[in-house]
Parts: sequence; C-alpha cells; structure tokens
Amino acid sequence: TETGFAFGGWFTESACTNEFDFATPIMKNTALYAKWTPVQYYDITITKPAHGTITSDPSGQTEAGNSVALTYNSDEGYTLGEWEVTKEEGGTVTVTDNTFTMPASNVTVSCIEKAPTYTVTTKAEHGTIDLSPSQATYEAGTEITLSYSSTTGYEAKTFTVTWDGGERTVENSFEMPAADVTVTANETPVK
Repeated sequence: TETGFAFGGWFTESACTNEFDFATPIMKNTALYAKWTPVQYYDITITKPAHGTITSDPSGQTEAGNSVALTYNSDEGYTLGEWEVTKEEGGTVTVTDNTFTMPASNVTVSCIEKAPTYTVTTKAEHGTIDLSPSQATYEAGTEITLSYSSTTGYEAKTFTVTWDGGERTVENSFEMPAADVTVTANETPVK
C-alpha cells in the first residue's frame, strides 16, 4: 500500500467504477485496476492543563476510526478529574479507560484536574472540635472555621494547628496549608 492512501478494491476498468467479482471464472487474460483512495487525516490538538501535561498516542493526526490513547502527567500533585474531547464542529467524544475512537473531525483534548486534598485530625482531651465546612478532605487554601464544645467544664479559646514543617495558633479559623494537619484544642478549665 502507498502511504496516505487506502486500498479500495480491484476493478475491471481504469475509472474504477465496476468492481471485479472474484467468483466469476476467468476465461482470458484480464486486466484489473487497483483503486486507491486518499486517507483523510484529522487533527488532535492538546490543550495544556495548568498543573500537568497531556499526551496522545497517536499524536498530531490520525484517521477516523483509530483508537487514541490519552495520558495525563501531573507536575504538582494534581490528579485527573475527567477528560474532555471536543469535535471541531461541536459535540463531545466519549472517553473510556483513557481511550477514544477518532471521529471524522478534528478534535481538541483537554482535562479537568483535581487539586490535591489533605486531611484534618482533631485532638481534644475534654471535648470535641467541630470543623466547618465538615468534610473528609480539604484543598489547600480552604478556610476552615473551628468550634469547641465540652460537657466537662472546659473551654478552648485557641487552637494549635500543626503540619509537617509548620505550626500556628489560631482563635477560630485557619486557611488549609498544602499538607495534612492536626488541630489541637488548647483547653482550660472554666472558672
């Protein structure tokens, strides 16, 4: 085969309009003509995410119907949220297991990144610490409000927030650093 062309069958004349029937007995010398059709290639354009890179295999261009494998590499602890593959004329392409089938259209590949998240552990010997918002993990920069309750005669007017490489005393809120933290209530007996 010739690069950039697809074989379209054997024909009985050079115009390639009447396809040869191989079930027909050949009784004399017969000339056959190969039909070659130019292959249409479509562009794969990658939109660089803010916190990583995207690659495709194949890259650049491919034919409609080919499988295209996508890879996301993070450079800052982010993870892949979801793929977005958009056709040039509009509409989306389904991505399953990081692979899509190339449509008969140029496409743009992008992704939604998920920021790294961190945990908050609370420590209070005579009461409980409540966090707002209350969730399992937090993105760096999230403002967290702290409240303390005790049924045994203690109060906490300040809290110590510690993480790997840092410590801060706060009254009732703090901004989540890019690390897991422990919040300790600085408890004192109520007078």
